[in-house]
Amino acid sequence: MHFTVAVLSKSIEGYCELLAPYQENNMGTCPMEYMEFEDVEEEYLEEYKNESIKKVVMPDGRLLDRYDKEVRNIDDSKLNIKNIPASEIYPTFKEYMEKHVGFYEKDKRTGKYGYWYNPRAKWDWYLLGGRWRGMLLVRDDAPSLVGTPGVFGDDLETREAPKGYKWVDVAKIKDIEWKKMKGLSKENAIKDWEKVMNMDEKDKGIESFLYGIRENDTKESYVERLSNFRTFAVLTNNGEWYEQEYGFEEEWEKEFFDKFIKSADPELFLAIVDCHI
Repeated sequence: MHFTVAVLSKSIEGYCELLAPYQENNMGTCPMEYMEFEDVEEEYLEEYKNESIKKVVMPDGRLLDRYDKEVRNIDDSKLNIKNIPASEIYPTFKEYMEKHVGFYEKDKRTGKYGYWYNPRAKWDWYLLGGRWRGMLLVRDDAPSLVGTPGVFGDDLETREAPKGYKWVDVAKIKDIEWKKMKGLSKENAIKDWEKVMNMDEKDKGIESFLYGIRENDTKESYVERLSNFRTFAVLTNNGEWYEQEYGFEEEWEKEFFDKFIKSADPELFLAIVDCHI
Protein backbone atom coordinates (compact mmCIF):
# COMPACT_ATOMS: atom_id res chain seq x y z
CA MET A 1 0.00 0.00 0.00
CA HIS A 2 1.23 3.49 -0.87
CA PHE A 3 0.32 6.47 1.30
CA THR A 4 1.38 10.08 1.83
CA VAL A 5 3.24 11.31 4.88
CA ALA A 6 3.82 14.97 5.71
CA VAL A 7 7.12 15.13 7.60
CA LEU A 8 7.91 18.30 9.57
CA SER A 9 11.60 18.87 10.23
CA LYS A 10 14.13 21.56 11.12
CA SER A 11 16.27 21.01 8.02
CA ILE A 12 15.48 20.57 4.36
CA GLU A 13 16.55 16.90 4.38
CA GLY A 14 15.54 16.22 7.98
CA TYR A 15 12.70 13.96 6.89
CA CYS A 16 15.16 11.07 6.41
CA GLU A 17 16.29 11.04 10.03
CA LEU A 18 12.72 11.35 11.34
CA LEU A 19 11.46 8.45 9.20
CA ALA A 20 14.28 6.09 10.23
CA PRO A 21 12.71 4.86 13.52
CA TYR A 22 9.61 3.71 11.62
CA GLN A 23 11.29 1.36 9.14
CA GLU A 24 10.05 -2.20 8.92
CA ASN A 25 12.75 -4.87 9.25
CA ASN A 26 12.71 -5.73 5.58
CA MET A 27 15.86 -7.07 3.92
CA GLY A 28 17.69 -6.73 7.25
CA THR A 29 18.37 -3.01 6.77
CA CYS A 30 16.51 -1.57 9.77
CA PRO A 31 19.00 -0.21 12.37
CA MET A 32 19.22 -2.49 15.44
CA GLU A 33 18.50 0.41 17.80
CA TYR A 34 14.85 0.31 16.73
CA MET A 35 14.44 -3.46 16.90
CA GLU A 36 13.04 -5.95 19.39
CA PHE A 37 13.47 -9.73 19.40
CA GLU A 38 10.39 -11.94 19.25
CA ASP A 39 11.31 -15.22 20.96
CA VAL A 40 9.23 -18.10 19.54
CA GLU A 41 11.26 -21.00 20.97
CA GLU A 42 9.08 -21.74 24.01
CA GLU A 43 5.87 -21.56 21.97
CA TYR A 44 7.09 -24.02 19.33
CA LEU A 45 8.74 -26.32 21.86
CA GLU A 46 5.34 -26.68 23.56
CA GLU A 47 3.76 -27.51 20.19
CA TYR A 48 6.50 -30.03 19.42
CA LYS A 49 5.93 -31.85 22.69
CA ASN A 50 2.13 -31.84 22.76
CA GLU A 51 0.59 -31.36 19.33
CA SER A 52 -0.15 -33.75 16.50
CA ILE A 53 0.11 -33.19 12.76
CA LYS A 54 -2.34 -34.57 10.20
CA LYS A 55 -0.53 -36.83 7.77
CA VAL A 56 -1.43 -39.27 5.01
CA VAL A 57 0.08 -42.68 5.79
CA MET A 58 1.01 -44.34 2.51
CA PRO A 59 1.05 -48.15 2.04
CA ASP A 60 4.84 -48.08 1.95
CA GLY A 61 4.97 -46.24 5.29
CA ARG A 62 5.77 -42.78 3.96
CA LEU A 63 4.08 -39.79 5.61
CA LEU A 64 2.75 -37.13 3.27
CA ASP A 65 1.06 -33.78 3.83
CA ARG A 66 -2.62 -33.79 2.85
CA TYR A 67 -1.93 -31.41 -0.03
CA ASP A 68 1.14 -33.17 -1.35
CA LYS A 69 0.83 -33.41 -5.14
CA GLU A 70 0.79 -37.22 -4.87
CA VAL A 71 -2.47 -37.27 -2.89
CA ARG A 72 -4.06 -33.82 -3.17
CA ASN A 73 -6.66 -34.94 -5.73
CA ILE A 74 -7.67 -38.15 -3.93
CA ASP A 75 -10.81 -38.17 -1.77
CA ASP A 76 -10.28 -38.39 2.02
CA SER A 77 -12.30 -41.64 2.18
CA LYS A 78 -9.67 -43.38 0.07
CA LEU A 79 -6.72 -42.27 2.17
CA ASN A 80 -5.28 -43.40 5.50
CA ILE A 81 -5.22 -40.04 7.32
CA LYS A 82 -3.92 -39.97 10.89
CA ASN A 83 -2.97 -37.40 13.51
CA ILE A 84 0.58 -38.23 14.49
CA PRO A 85 2.51 -36.61 17.37
CA ALA A 86 5.02 -34.09 16.05
CA SER A 87 7.78 -35.70 18.13
CA GLU A 88 7.23 -39.00 16.28
CA ILE A 89 7.48 -37.39 12.85
CA TYR A 90 10.54 -35.30 13.72
CA PRO A 91 13.04 -37.04 16.02
CA THR A 92 14.51 -33.71 17.24
CA PHE A 93 13.16 -30.25 17.98
CA LYS A 94 15.80 -28.85 15.61
CA GLU A 95 14.45 -30.97 12.75
CA TYR A 96 10.88 -29.91 13.62
CA MET A 97 11.85 -26.24 13.48
CA GLU A 98 13.65 -26.65 10.18
CA LYS A 99 11.23 -28.88 8.27
CA HIS A 100 7.86 -28.00 9.77
CA VAL A 101 8.19 -24.41 10.99
CA GLY A 102 10.84 -23.06 8.63
CA PHE A 103 13.54 -21.81 11.02
CA TYR A 104 16.81 -23.17 9.68
CA GLU A 105 18.99 -21.73 12.41
CA LYS A 106 18.80 -19.93 15.72
CA ASP A 107 19.31 -16.20 15.95
CA LYS A 108 23.04 -15.52 16.32
CA ARG A 109 22.60 -12.67 18.81
CA THR A 110 20.25 -14.42 21.24
CA GLY A 111 20.93 -18.10 20.58
CA LYS A 112 17.17 -18.69 20.32
CA TYR A 113 14.59 -19.28 17.61
CA GLY A 114 12.81 -16.07 16.73
CA TYR A 115 13.05 -12.91 14.69
CA TRP A 116 13.82 -9.23 15.00
CA TYR A 117 11.14 -6.67 14.27
CA ASN A 118 10.43 -2.98 14.71
CA PRO A 119 7.28 -2.55 16.87
CA ARG A 120 6.86 1.00 15.50
CA ALA A 121 7.19 0.00 11.82
CA LYS A 122 5.16 2.08 9.36
CA TRP A 123 7.03 1.71 6.03
CA ASP A 124 9.32 -0.66 4.16
CA TRP A 125 10.48 1.84 1.53
CA TYR A 126 9.76 5.40 0.54
CA LEU A 127 10.39 8.13 -2.02
CA LEU A 128 10.40 11.86 -1.61
CA GLY A 129 7.43 12.92 -3.74
CA GLY A 130 6.88 9.62 -5.54
CA ARG A 131 3.30 9.19 -6.73
CA TRP A 132 2.43 12.55 -5.20
CA ARG A 133 5.39 14.55 -6.54
CA GLY A 134 4.78 18.27 -6.72
CA MET A 135 2.03 18.70 -4.10
CA LEU A 136 3.46 21.97 -2.73
CA LEU A 137 3.49 25.35 -4.46
CA VAL A 138 6.18 27.94 -3.64
CA ARG A 139 7.75 30.97 -5.24
CA ASP A 140 10.60 30.31 -7.65
CA ASP A 141 13.23 31.61 -5.22
CA ALA A 142 12.04 29.65 -2.14
CA PRO A 143 14.42 26.99 -0.71
CA SER A 144 12.95 23.65 -1.78
CA LEU A 145 13.53 20.13 -3.07
CA VAL A 146 11.82 18.09 -5.78
CA GLY A 147 11.79 14.34 -5.27
CA THR A 148 11.66 11.27 -7.47
CA PRO A 149 8.62 10.25 -9.54
CA GLY A 150 6.83 6.99 -8.80
CA VAL A 151 7.29 3.91 -10.96
CA PHE A 152 4.58 5.05 -13.39
CA GLY A 153 6.02 8.55 -13.77
CA ASP A 154 4.05 11.78 -13.42
CA ASP A 155 3.16 15.04 -15.14
CA LEU A 156 5.37 17.35 -13.09
CA GLU A 157 7.58 18.31 -16.01
CA THR A 158 4.59 19.44 -18.05
CA ARG A 159 2.25 20.60 -15.28
CA GLU A 160 2.04 24.36 -15.38
CA ALA A 161 2.56 26.38 -12.22
CA PRO A 162 1.42 30.02 -11.96
CA LYS A 163 4.04 32.46 -13.26
CA GLY A 164 6.79 32.99 -10.69
CA TYR A 165 5.96 29.77 -8.82
CA LYS A 166 7.00 26.10 -8.88
CA TRP A 167 5.70 22.73 -7.66
CA VAL A 168 7.98 21.04 -5.08
CA ASP A 169 8.07 18.29 -2.43
CA VAL A 170 9.94 20.03 0.41
CA ALA A 171 9.66 23.64 1.51
CA LYS A 172 9.32 25.76 4.62
CA ILE A 173 5.75 26.00 5.90
CA LYS A 174 5.91 29.78 5.72
CA ASP A 175 6.91 29.64 2.02
CA ILE A 176 4.12 27.34 0.89
CA GLU A 177 1.35 29.16 -0.96
CA TRP A 178 -1.58 27.60 0.88
CA LYS A 179 -4.27 29.96 -0.47
CA LYS A 180 -3.11 29.62 -4.07
CA MET A 181 -2.96 25.84 -3.71
CA LYS A 182 -6.51 25.74 -2.35
CA GLY A 183 -7.74 27.96 -5.17
CA LEU A 184 -6.13 25.79 -7.84
CA SER A 185 -7.45 22.63 -6.18
CA LYS A 186 -10.95 24.10 -6.18
CA GLU A 187 -10.73 24.88 -9.88
CA ASN A 188 -9.60 21.33 -10.66
CA ALA A 189 -12.27 19.79 -8.41
CA ILE A 190 -15.03 21.79 -10.11
CA LYS A 191 -13.79 20.64 -13.52
CA ASP A 192 -13.66 17.00 -12.36
CA TRP A 193 -17.14 17.15 -10.82
CA GLU A 194 -18.67 18.63 -13.95
CA LYS A 195 -16.83 16.15 -16.16
CA VAL A 196 -18.23 13.17 -14.26
CA MET A 197 -21.75 14.58 -13.91
CA ASN A 198 -21.92 15.10 -17.69
CA MET A 199 -21.05 11.47 -18.42
CA ASP A 200 -23.47 8.76 -19.49
CA GLU A 201 -25.06 6.95 -16.52
CA LYS A 202 -23.27 3.70 -17.45
CA ASP A 203 -19.88 5.37 -17.02
CA LYS A 204 -20.72 7.62 -14.08
CA GLY A 205 -20.42 4.93 -11.39
CA ILE A 206 -16.83 3.86 -12.01
CA GLU A 207 -15.69 7.39 -12.84
CA SER A 208 -17.21 8.72 -9.60
CA PHE A 209 -15.13 6.14 -7.72
CA LEU A 210 -11.97 7.04 -9.64
CA TYR A 211 -12.46 10.75 -8.97
CA GLY A 212 -13.23 10.23 -5.28
CA ILE A 213 -16.87 11.27 -5.44
CA ARG A 214 -18.77 9.82 -2.48
CA GLU A 215 -22.36 8.60 -2.52
CA ASN A 216 -23.81 11.55 -0.59
CA ASP A 217 -21.58 14.23 -2.12
CA THR A 218 -22.90 17.48 -3.45
CA LYS A 219 -20.81 19.63 -5.73
CA GLU A 220 -20.02 21.90 -2.78
CA SER A 221 -18.99 19.08 -0.40
CA TYR A 222 -16.84 17.43 -3.07
CA VAL A 223 -15.06 20.64 -4.03
CA GLU A 224 -14.45 21.57 -0.41
CA ARG A 225 -13.00 18.17 0.46
CA LEU A 226 -10.78 17.96 -2.59
CA SER A 227 -9.42 21.45 -2.02
CA ASN A 228 -8.48 20.83 1.62
CA PHE A 229 -4.78 19.98 1.93
CA ARG A 230 -4.08 16.75 3.79
CA THR A 231 -1.96 13.61 3.80
CA PHE A 232 -2.67 10.14 5.15
CA ALA A 233 -0.12 10.52 7.95
CA VAL A 234 1.96 13.18 9.67
CA LEU A 235 5.37 12.85 11.31
CA THR A 236 6.16 15.81 13.54
CA ASN A 237 9.60 17.28 14.16
CA ASN A 238 9.40 15.67 17.64
CA GLY A 239 9.18 12.23 16.04
CA GLU A 240 5.48 11.68 16.77
CA TRP A 241 3.48 9.76 14.17
CA TYR A 242 -0.20 10.48 13.47
CA GLU A 243 -2.35 8.83 10.82
CA GLN A 244 -5.87 8.78 9.50
CA GLU A 245 -8.06 6.15 11.16
CA TYR A 246 -10.56 4.04 9.25
CA GLY A 247 -14.06 5.38 9.77
CA PHE A 248 -12.85 8.81 10.86
CA GLU A 249 -11.80 10.17 7.47
CA GLU A 250 -14.07 13.23 7.61
CA GLU A 251 -12.76 14.32 11.01
CA TRP A 252 -9.17 13.92 9.79
CA GLU A 253 -9.88 15.97 6.66
CA LYS A 254 -11.59 18.78 8.58
CA GLU A 255 -9.03 19.03 11.39
CA PHE A 256 -5.85 18.41 9.41
CA PHE A 257 -4.77 21.92 8.47
CA ASP A 258 -5.44 23.58 11.83
CA LYS A 259 -3.99 20.69 13.83
CA PHE A 260 -0.79 20.03 11.89
CA ILE A 261 -0.03 23.01 9.65
CA LYS A 262 -1.49 26.18 11.15
CA SER A 263 -0.25 25.31 14.65
CA ALA A 264 3.28 24.32 13.52
CA ASP A 265 6.39 26.50 13.60
CA PRO A 266 6.36 28.27 10.19
CA GLU A 267 10.15 27.91 9.99
CA LEU A 268 9.88 24.12 9.83
CA PHE A 269 10.32 22.33 6.53
CA LEU A 270 7.44 20.20 5.28
CA ALA A 271 8.28 17.18 3.11
CA ILE A 272 5.75 15.09 1.19
CA VAL A 273 6.87 11.47 1.24
CA ASP A 274 5.40 8.53 -0.66
CA CYS A 275 5.64 5.60 1.78
CA HIS A 276 4.97 1.94 1.06
CA ILE A 277 4.13 -0.85 3.49
